[in-house]
Amino acid sequence: MEDETWDLCEIGHRPLGSQEKLSVTVIRRTTARVARDAPRIAISADLARESVTNALVVPSWRAGDDDIFNVRKQVANDERAWRTREIVLDGQVVKACEREYKGRWVVYHLTPALIVLVAAPVALRPNCVELRSLGTDEVMHGNDDD
Repeated sequence: MEDETWDLCEIGHRPLGSQEKLSVTVIRRTTARVARDAPRIAISADLARESVTNALVVPSWRAGDDDIFNVRKQVANDERAWRTREIVLDGQVVKACEREYKGRWVVYHLTPALIVLVAAPVALRPNCVELRSLGTDEVMHGNDDD
């Protein structure tokens, strides 16, 4: 997407008969520019992983718990807990990283410009992750309760 105002797109899926939600999120990986007309600079893979880790930590974090930023950093930096997994993205098999934490599951893939992640309760963790770009006519806009 070339629109400068676009930073995040999330699509939620609630399986029939479940109150749990699986979400697919695409976040712009690029950040600030060094000059007005210069290209945006992609954040590092480490910082991208910390961003993805929010999907694991935030749902179980409560005020009064440990500092969420330190917890997020610890979860993101625990290399032994992250596994490599292949997913299909727009028809191509790509390498992704996945992790479980306190009943949550996340898998993500980095492109040069995007962070593509799927997050859900562990109970909804699919055996196969296959994602494709959606056309504008395939997306219904709504609120979190839809």
